[in-house]
Amino acid sequence: MDALLAPEARQTLEALALSRSPASAGILLGHKRGSRFIIESALPTTPGYYPPQRTYLRLSAAFSDRIIGFFSFSAESGLGKISPPPFAVGKVFLSLKAGPDGRLFLRARSPDYSRRFILRPVPMAKVKGRKP
Repeated sequence: MDALLAPEARQTLEALALSRSPASAGILLGHKRGSRFIIESALPTTPGYYPPQRTYLRLSAAFSDRIIGFFSFSAESGLGKISPPPFAVGKVFLSLKAGPDGRLFLRARSPDYSRRFILRPVPMAKVKGRKP
């Protein structure tokens, strides 16, 4: 399993990184093909790791069930200490960090459940000519 970040999604996330808004979080839109998450776009929403269930359900309907994951710029420190909501299982979660030069660092994981919630690492697929 891996994740591919389309150029348009990367641009949105890089723009959010440049804005230096530490509360930036949101949803990832795209689709799965085989065992690959294809992230086509990113949309900032409510701060935090995951939106409330009611918000998620409304967003999912508004985007024709194209939500394949979530992102947060402030997730790295506490992500492993929370239990993801059931709607997050099987999706991708991007933890993002902006470097001092505006460069984007990301780490992908997928919440799963096997007697307890775990976060499985998801490698980022390389796009020709760009680093993940």
